Amino acid sequence: MWSAVKITRKDVFVAHGLKSLIAAEIGQRLEDFGIKGKVGVVTTDNAKAMTNAATTAGIRLSLNCFAHILNLSTQKVMSVSTVISMLAIIRPVVTYFRNSYLGKVVLKEKQKVWTNLITS
Repeated sequence: MWSAVKITRKDVFVAHGLKSLIAAEIGQRLEDFGIKGKVGVVTTDNAKAMTNAATTAGIRLSLNCFAHILNLSTQKVMSVSTVISMLAIIRPVVTYFRNSYLGKVVLKEKQKVWTNLITS
């Protein structure tokens, strides 16, 4: 008995050697767009397989995506119990000042006083 199975490129990448398969895919896309040999830098998602594949595909430099690094760093910090506790304390204060007109006015006045004390 036969059954149809959909295999995506992601499945193939996971099942086999990533570097060579991804490099072949990158090379094919560069050829498709007519830019093979013209690309000198690529931005990756920080995965070692991607940086190795880019090098194998003939791209000289692979830069890590800053937004991806920032996202990973933020996720790691947000899992620290001390940060979670601090956010639980700070969140209601921010919500109050965001929703209260009078609170915003008083806060701005207090900030002006503190700024004058610090700068003088």
